Amino acid sequence: MKKYVAALGIGAALVLGACSDNSKEAVDNVEEEVDKDMEKVTETMNEELGLEEGAEYGKLTDETMRSFVEEKVLEEGDVLNKSALEDGVIGIDVTLKEDSEDRAIAFYEKLANEALNYEGWNRLEVHYDNFDDTITIDRSEDVEDPTDDPNFAHDEIVKAFAK
Repeated sequence: MKKYVAALGIGAALVLGACSDNSKEAVDNVEEEVDKDMEKVTETMNEELGLEEGAEYGKLTDETMRSFVEEKVLEEGDVLNKSALEDGVIGIDVTLKEDSEDRAIAFYEKLANEALNYEGWNRLEVHYDNFDDTITIDRSEDVEDPTDDPNFAHDEIVKAFAK
Protein backbone atom coordinates (compact mmCIF):
# COMPACT_ATOMS: atom_id res chain seq x y z
CA MET A 1 0.00 0.00 0.00
CA LYS A 2 2.92 2.32 0.72
CA LYS A 3 4.10 2.02 -2.87
CA TYR A 4 0.64 3.10 -4.10
CA VAL A 5 0.68 6.16 -1.89
CA ALA A 6 4.25 6.90 -3.01
CA ALA A 7 3.20 6.64 -6.67
CA LEU A 8 0.35 9.05 -6.07
CA GLY A 9 2.69 11.43 -4.21
CA ILE A 10 5.20 11.39 -7.07
CA GLY A 11 2.39 12.06 -9.54
CA ALA A 12 1.13 14.98 -7.48
CA ALA A 13 4.64 16.43 -7.18
CA LEU A 14 5.08 16.20 -10.94
CA VAL A 15 1.78 17.96 -11.53
CA LEU A 16 2.66 20.74 -9.09
CA GLY A 17 6.09 21.14 -10.65
CA ALA A 18 4.61 21.36 -14.11
CA CYS A 19 2.02 23.88 -12.98
CA SER A 20 4.72 26.24 -11.82
CA ASP A 21 6.26 26.10 -15.32
CA ASN A 22 3.50 27.84 -17.30
CA SER A 23 3.97 25.42 -20.18
CA LYS A 24 0.77 23.69 -21.34
CA GLU A 25 2.84 20.99 -23.02
CA ALA A 26 4.62 20.19 -19.77
CA VAL A 27 1.31 19.93 -17.92
CA ASP A 28 -0.11 17.64 -20.61
CA ASN A 29 2.96 15.39 -20.43
CA VAL A 30 2.71 15.16 -16.66
CA GLU A 31 -1.00 14.36 -16.83
CA GLU A 32 -0.27 11.53 -19.27
CA GLU A 33 2.43 10.14 -16.96
CA VAL A 34 0.13 10.33 -13.93
CA ASP A 35 -2.62 8.53 -15.88
CA LYS A 36 -0.18 5.77 -16.84
CA ASP A 37 1.02 5.47 -13.24
CA MET A 38 -2.56 5.26 -11.97
CA GLU A 39 -3.35 2.49 -14.47
CA LYS A 40 -0.31 0.54 -13.25
CA VAL A 41 -1.30 1.06 -9.61
CA THR A 42 -4.87 -0.08 -10.33
CA GLU A 43 -3.67 -3.17 -12.20
CA THR A 44 -1.28 -4.08 -9.39
CA MET A 45 -3.95 -3.61 -6.73
CA ASN A 46 -6.45 -5.72 -8.69
CA GLU A 47 -3.86 -8.48 -9.11
CA GLU A 48 -3.01 -8.45 -5.41
CA LEU A 49 -6.68 -8.48 -4.43
CA GLY A 50 -7.50 -11.21 -6.96
CA LEU A 51 -9.95 -9.06 -8.89
CA GLU A 52 -10.59 -9.57 -12.57
CA GLU A 53 -10.80 -6.55 -14.85
CA GLY A 54 -14.09 -4.78 -14.29
CA ALA A 55 -14.79 -6.49 -10.97
CA GLU A 56 -15.01 -3.99 -8.18
CA TYR A 57 -15.89 -6.36 -5.35
CA GLY A 58 -14.53 -9.77 -6.40
CA LYS A 59 -16.38 -13.04 -6.88
CA LEU A 60 -20.12 -13.17 -6.26
CA THR A 61 -21.43 -15.68 -3.73
CA ASP A 62 -24.99 -16.73 -2.82
CA GLU A 63 -24.69 -14.93 0.51
CA THR A 64 -23.34 -11.71 -1.02
CA MET A 65 -26.01 -11.73 -3.72
CA ARG A 66 -28.87 -12.23 -1.27
CA SER A 67 -27.45 -9.50 0.96
CA PHE A 68 -27.21 -6.85 -1.75
CA VAL A 69 -30.65 -7.75 -3.12
CA GLU A 70 -32.19 -7.30 0.33
CA GLU A 71 -30.20 -4.18 1.22
CA LYS A 72 -29.94 -2.30 -2.08
CA VAL A 73 -32.61 -3.55 -4.48
CA LEU A 74 -35.77 -4.54 -2.62
CA GLU A 75 -38.10 -1.76 -1.58
CA GLU A 76 -40.52 -1.84 1.33
CA GLY A 77 -43.30 -4.30 0.54
CA ASP A 78 -41.31 -6.29 -2.05
CA VAL A 79 -40.80 -9.98 -1.25
CA LEU A 80 -37.72 -11.98 -2.26
CA ASN A 81 -39.14 -15.47 -2.78
CA LYS A 82 -35.96 -17.16 -3.92
CA SER A 83 -32.40 -16.33 -4.88
CA ALA A 84 -29.74 -18.65 -6.22
CA LEU A 85 -26.41 -18.56 -8.00
CA GLU A 86 -25.98 -21.79 -9.95
CA ASP A 87 -23.66 -22.52 -12.86
CA GLY A 88 -23.04 -18.82 -13.43
CA VAL A 89 -26.75 -17.92 -13.48
CA ILE A 90 -28.16 -15.49 -10.95
CA GLY A 91 -31.76 -16.56 -10.39
CA ILE A 92 -34.11 -14.26 -8.52
CA ASP A 93 -37.82 -14.82 -7.89
CA VAL A 94 -39.56 -11.76 -6.52
CA THR A 95 -43.02 -10.39 -5.83
CA LEU A 96 -43.04 -6.62 -6.13
CA LYS A 97 -45.31 -4.48 -3.98
CA GLU A 98 -46.42 -2.59 -7.09
CA ASP A 99 -47.82 -4.29 -10.19
CA SER A 100 -45.96 -1.86 -12.42
CA GLU A 101 -43.79 -2.71 -15.40
CA ASP A 102 -41.76 0.43 -14.72
CA ARG A 103 -41.08 -0.80 -11.19
CA ALA A 104 -40.10 -4.26 -12.53
CA ILE A 105 -37.67 -2.70 -14.99
CA ALA A 106 -36.22 -0.40 -12.32
CA PHE A 107 -35.77 -3.43 -10.01
CA TYR A 108 -33.86 -5.25 -12.75
CA GLU A 109 -31.67 -2.23 -13.49
CA LYS A 110 -30.74 -1.78 -9.82
CA LEU A 111 -30.01 -5.48 -9.44
CA ALA A 112 -27.97 -5.67 -12.65
CA ASN A 113 -25.94 -2.56 -11.90
CA GLU A 114 -24.98 -3.96 -8.50
CA ALA A 115 -24.28 -7.47 -9.85
CA LEU A 116 -21.99 -6.09 -12.58
CA ASN A 117 -19.55 -5.10 -9.81
CA TYR A 118 -18.91 -8.81 -9.19
CA GLU A 119 -17.38 -11.66 -11.16
CA GLY A 120 -18.52 -15.27 -11.21
CA TRP A 121 -21.79 -15.03 -13.13
CA ASN A 122 -22.80 -14.81 -16.80
CA ARG A 123 -26.60 -14.52 -16.84
CA LEU A 124 -29.15 -12.63 -14.75
CA GLU A 125 -32.69 -14.02 -14.60
CA VAL A 126 -35.41 -12.32 -12.59
CA HIS A 127 -38.86 -13.89 -12.37
CA TYR A 128 -41.68 -11.57 -11.34
CA ASP A 129 -44.58 -13.39 -9.72
CA ASN A 130 -46.76 -10.30 -10.22
CA PHE A 131 -46.54 -10.67 -13.99
CA ASP A 132 -45.63 -14.34 -14.29
CA ASP A 133 -42.79 -13.04 -16.49
CA THR A 134 -39.01 -13.35 -16.48
CA ILE A 135 -36.30 -10.97 -17.66
CA THR A 136 -33.10 -12.69 -18.74
CA ILE A 137 -29.99 -10.91 -20.01
CA ASP A 138 -26.48 -12.28 -20.46
CA ARG A 139 -23.62 -10.46 -18.81
CA SER A 140 -21.92 -10.10 -22.20
CA GLU A 141 -24.64 -7.59 -23.13
CA ASP A 142 -23.39 -4.99 -20.66
CA VAL A 143 -22.34 -1.60 -21.98
CA GLU A 144 -20.17 1.13 -20.51
CA ASP A 145 -21.85 4.40 -19.79
CA PRO A 146 -20.12 7.80 -19.96
CA THR A 147 -18.71 7.29 -16.44
CA ASP A 148 -17.14 3.95 -17.54
CA ASP A 149 -19.46 2.01 -15.23
CA PRO A 150 -20.73 -1.22 -16.75
CA ASN A 151 -24.51 -1.55 -16.97
CA PHE A 152 -27.24 -2.98 -19.13
CA ALA A 153 -28.85 -0.63 -21.61
CA HIS A 154 -32.32 0.41 -20.44
CA ASP A 155 -33.78 -0.39 -23.88
CA GLU A 156 -32.43 -3.97 -23.70
CA ILE A 157 -34.11 -4.51 -20.34
CA VAL A 158 -37.41 -3.13 -21.68
CA LYS A 159 -37.14 -5.44 -24.73
CA ALA A 160 -36.39 -8.45 -22.53
CA PHE A 161 -39.44 -7.67 -20.35
CA ALA A 162 -41.67 -7.34 -23.41
CA LYS A 163 -40.77 -10.79 -24.78
